[in-house]
This record gives sequence, C-alpha cells and structure tokens, in this order.
Amino acid sequence: MGRGLRVALTVALMTCGAAAVAQSIAYTVQVVALSDKGSALALQAQLASEGYPAYVVRSTTGLGDVYRVRIGAYANRQAALVFADTMPELAGGKPIPALAEAIPPGIVSLSPRVLTRIIPDGRTVSVLPWNGGVAIRLQQASPLAEARYVVLNGDQVTSFDAWLAVPSENGSITRLRDLSLWPENYAQDSPQARDAFEASVLSLVADALGVSLSDVKATVYKPDPKSVPLLMVLERVQQDGNGSQTSKLLALGVPELGLTPTGPTQFIGLSAGELPDAPKGAGIAVGGKAASPLKGDGWTAAADGAFVTLTTSDGKTWRAAVGTPLWTDGHVLATAYHDSLLFYDFLPR
Repeated sequence: MGRGLRVALTVALMTCGAAAVAQSIAYTVQVVALSDKGSALALQAQLASEGYPAYVVRSTTGLGDVYRVRIGAYANRQAALVFADTMPELAGGKPIPALAEAIPPGIVSLSPRVLTRIIPDGRTVSVLPWNGGVAIRLQQASPLAEARYVVLNGDQVTSFDAWLAVPSENGSITRLRDLSLWPENYAQDSPQARDAFEASVLSLVADALGVSLSDVKATVYKPDPKSVPLLMVLERVQQDGNGSQTSKLLALGVPELGLTPTGPTQFIGLSAGELPDAPKGAGIAVGGKAASPLKGDGWTAAADGAFVTLTTSDGKTWRAAVGTPLWTDGHVLATAYHDSLLFYDFLPR
C-alpha cells in the first residue's frame, strides 16, 4: 500500500483539538464614570451593601477629575462580560467590561475566570473527571449520535467528538469514534474518487487489524440513507509534548448489532468486556435547581439571585460570578446562565 494512502488513514484517524489559552490581562466591570466625587462614593457604598466588591478610581482629564465606579477583578474578559451583562443599569449607564487598573488591595482575593460557555441545545450534559481536569460530555439522544467532549485542564480547552473516551494516567486516550470513509472535500470529488478513497481506507483498516476485508465492509454504517458511510473505530491516541497526535487502531464496532449512548455492544478485534470503563460523571442541566452551597478549594459558592456569592476561608464574601450554581469538583464551578452553562475557576490575586 502506498505511503500516501497510509498517511491519509493516519490523518483520518486523528482529531485535531481546538485549544484556547486564557488571557493573562486582568479585567474589571465599570459601572459608571461620574464627575462628582460624592455621588461616586455614594454609589460605591450602595453597591457594597448589595454584595458587589465596588471601588472608585479617580482619573484626571482635560475637563477635570472623573470618578469611575468599578466592581471586582476578573481573570478574563468573558467573566467580566457576563457579570456586566447581568447587572442592571445604574446612574444612567450600563456596566461594561474594562481593563483593570488601580484595583485596591484586598477588594477580592480570587479572580473568576470563565473557562468555557456551553449551550446544550437539547443535548444531555455530564461532567467527568479527566486526569486532574474536567471533561464536559454533550450528546443528543434522538437520533443517537457521537458525543462532543470538551476537556478543561488549567487554562487549556480542547474538544473532540467520540462515542466513548477514557483517559489514562500516561496521557493517552482510548477513544471510540466515527471514521468517515469519504474524504473531507468529498462534495468536490467524483463518485469514482470517493469509491477509490473508501476502498483504500477499508483495506488499510483490514491490514491494521489483521482481519478480512469482508469483515470490515460488514461494519460500514450510515446514520441515515443520505449520510457519508462510516466505520466506528476504537483507537488509542497519544499526544506528544509538541501537540502532535499519533493513534493506534484497536478494534471496530458493529453498530448494527446494537447501539448504546457509549457505542456498540459488539466489536471486531475486542470483546465488549475489554472496553475500559468510562469515568463516572454527574449530570447537569440548564434548568436544574441550585445546589446547596458548594464547597471548593478555599471557597464556598452559593446562589444569590442572578449571581453567585463566594465566601473564602478568610471570611470574605462577595458577588463573584453569575448564574445558578449546579456542580463543582472543588476547582471548577458550573453554573446555569440563561440557555447555557458557564464553567468557572478562580485564580488567587
């Protein structure tokens, strides 16, 4: 088999995860800018009485001093943006995110950071432990399809689609996913080119597993008659320090003999009992009720109207985040916010 076709299969068996790095710039929420110092301090006092960590910054302009009433410190712009959007208009202005400057020491001890915002859009959502981080799993029930995994690990956010994904301590992932038998740009190819590509992939899979071509062809499936033909492949994916991935094909699923939310009940090259156990997860939903005060690493989160109030071990309490608190693993906090789920962590200041 030619090297080009082997490279094509290797590429087809890999999924590129999208990574996002949180910004290192700190943000705040600006409520209003006033020319009268007394009015600014009165508004600050009012906000503080309502649980907002408010402060005033004086700026000198050509027209005189301006007193900016601001709230909190946020580790990224999205955390500041959703907080500002949740606040009402005050003193004739709508709160907006702003770059932080001259935040008084001790105003807050933790800076909220929004790691990701998830819109379930009718899919079930569960959160799973993932090698020191958290994975969010979203899956539609009808028609049953692959799940979307969003992995949060520190400031790294990666995503991929799979029926089942299980991390190991050495950093590899055992993953069961759909493999297209047509090239990515198949709409531009002739039927003959598609058939040739499909035949090549089927042959390479048969060679990799040491099974007959007819056995591999028997596992081809289409979710509906108009779908691209697929194989359900079980693979082990390893990522090196440079972000490149390599994968090893382990088995083929046989979806026509039974399909569950985590994949088929039978395989070629593997018995169902040999599948690794999926991490135990917890289901959460946008419409879920607020959990009891949730205890994290040095903080407790509690519902406070449209906001989340944090209380730290040193006794400080303030409105730090937005939404209905639903779940935490002690580091990441999930809240329901309108039609979405926000996943926060909190960085020491």
